[in-house]
Amino acid sequence: MAAPLTSINLRQAFLAPVSSNPNAYGSKNRRRYATSAAFKYTNTSLGGNYTINNLPQYTRFADIRLPGRGKTDEQWADGMGRYYSEAHDDGRQQIHMTVGDPRFSSWSSFFVNFYDRSAAAFANSGQVSGLWYNLGNVGGFIVTLPLQPFILGVTGVSRVLNFLTKTQPSKWFYFKPNMHAYWSAVNLLANEFAIGLGITPRLIGKDQDDVLKQMEDPGQRVTLADVKELNRIFPGFFRKDGGVDIMALAGRTQRRSDQAQRAEKDLLQRATTIEELRAAFEQNMNTAPSDPNPAADARQYALDWFAKTNPENMGVIDTESFSSFGDLTNSYDFLVGAQRDGSQFVSFRADYNGEISESFSNSTGDVGITGTLNTKVKEARTLRMNTMGGNLTETIGAAAAWASAAVGGAADAMNLAGLSILTGSAFIDTPEYWESSTVSLPTASYTIPLVCPYGNVISRFMNIFVPLSMLLPLAMPRSAGRSAYTSPWIVQLFHQGRVQRQLGIVSNLGIRRGTGNVGFNAEHAMLNCEVTLEVKDLSKIMYIPLKGGYASNSWLGTAARGAAALVGETAFGDTGAAIAAAVTDGSVWDEQSLFQDYTGTLTSMTWADFYYAGKRLNLNLTRTVQQFRQWRSPSNFMSWVLDGDIARTASAFMQSTGRF
Repeated sequence: MAAPLTSINLRQAFLAPVSSNPNAYGSKNRRRYATSAAFKYTNTSLGGNYTINNLPQYTRFADIRLPGRGKTDEQWADGMGRYYSEAHDDGRQQIHMTVGDPRFSSWSSFFVNFYDRSAAAFANSGQVSGLWYNLGNVGGFIVTLPLQPFILGVTGVSRVLNFLTKTQPSKWFYFKPNMHAYWSAVNLLANEFAIGLGITPRLIGKDQDDVLKQMEDPGQRVTLADVKELNRIFPGFFRKDGGVDIMALAGRTQRRSDQAQRAEKDLLQRATTIEELRAAFEQNMNTAPSDPNPAADARQYALDWFAKTNPENMGVIDTESFSSFGDLTNSYDFLVGAQRDGSQFVSFRADYNGEISESFSNSTGDVGITGTLNTKVKEARTLRMNTMGGNLTETIGAAAAWASAAVGGAADAMNLAGLSILTGSAFIDTPEYWESSTVSLPTASYTIPLVCPYGNVISRFMNIFVPLSMLLPLAMPRSAGRSAYTSPWIVQLFHQGRVQRQLGIVSNLGIRRGTGNVGFNAEHAMLNCEVTLEVKDLSKIMYIPLKGGYASNSWLGTAARGAAALVGETAFGDTGAAIAAAVTDGSVWDEQSLFQDYTGTLTSMTWADFYYAGKRLNLNLTRTVQQFRQWRSPSNFMSWVLDGDIARTASAFMQSTGRF
């Protein structure tokens, strides 16, 4: 029975859910308090989120935290506050980067793969292959028929291997990831900062130095006891000797994700019906904590809430350790997280960079022969003017006119009247032609704030120097010896819905130190920092395909692919059509193009759709099956026939369009 109208109006007035469906989101009153923080496994600890430079959370008294996915109610301190999650974390601008080196294709593979004759002919003239080409194509196929299994097999296996290994034979060079070398550089730089800040104690005389440190400002020194305490609360990052482990930090968020997913997979395995699964998720996500003392006031309620946390574990960020084999824990989690690309990217939170724009420009020029002929015409006109039209005398001028008229008449009889322009009678007018195109894609320019919530040395190290150690290697040249260096890494960058760079390089990295109202403390140590990052796209041009890759230059090849797709679709539906396309159509295994990057950016596709071979294969199969269905459609066939010369000539005698 439908809800009464007055009840619906009352609910709308108080912004309450109006649906009476128990399965609809927001149908129950307790769901009005749902927050994104309850569905997250991340927090703002170092390595607890995919972005490394998160804004600090509010105090636990101002914005009460929720434990999040995969956590119990007693683990509330490990989660994220409701207001922080919705106001700062949900709408943040995050950029993901991976670094690598250029890998060159071979000369043979490049010149075999970069050009398609049929595509060029269709783009330049609108013409497809004709009868004579296809007779030669069929003849060549028949002659080499015994070798065709070998030829097709080698070509097919090569395409599949290139696709799976992300090899791009049609590119001069392409991106090859090298994140281990990057994290090694980051680890070296972070430990250099730790030594300089006094977090890592000096090996010689460290006991005497520790006595002196105890008399200094507690916020600006790190004693041996502090080193031990840091290792206790964050063993996955701070080592016992005072050093830091960036390698373990890089994949920490992925390990948190895996932990949350394991809890959800347990629900999936226990549920036998969709109703049981829905009920399990309802209980897991929406069950409110019990209230043991409903009569307590707000102050006592908050104190009881925070008292649930074990004081011995207060402040402990995690308990995993990967710094030494003797203290190794959760090694399986580390391996799984690494296999799931937990350390294959580095992510930063950036300031909002406003609107995004791109432009496409074409340049044109005059036909070369036009300029040459018009120069001759100009010279003839100048000569004619300087000699008074050849009128040296009255008689000579008349004779010249008679001769010119006679020659002109003879030229008209032979359809050679155009040669008379060389006498200066007229200039040639020809249209300009296309010379080149340029594409101005969105500038990948970002401002990355490194905010330090406290002034102590540990806070400055974790919030400024650790992110800085991840940013500097992106732009700096790499050492090739004591007095030698080589190029910086090339990078890939992804900013969902805004910018995507498959092949880029950091063109500029600027650092502003001491930003904010109080930039430096009394010891002249910076308290805030701001980094500007610009990534240049090494691909200069983007071009659009005129047709999908389904219909090729060869009638024989197109017919074979069409027949296979039709049989597969008839027998097994979409799955059969996809299998037939994967076996017979080489475009399924094509590499990613800049055009596809751009359309994916416009539609706000995720980076996973372009990065992982399985998702890219799914996209390519979907494209190919859709191209097959469009190719066989009556609209495509009739459009092709009616766009020919005969049909267009006949249309001149038809009724005109109503468009105008």
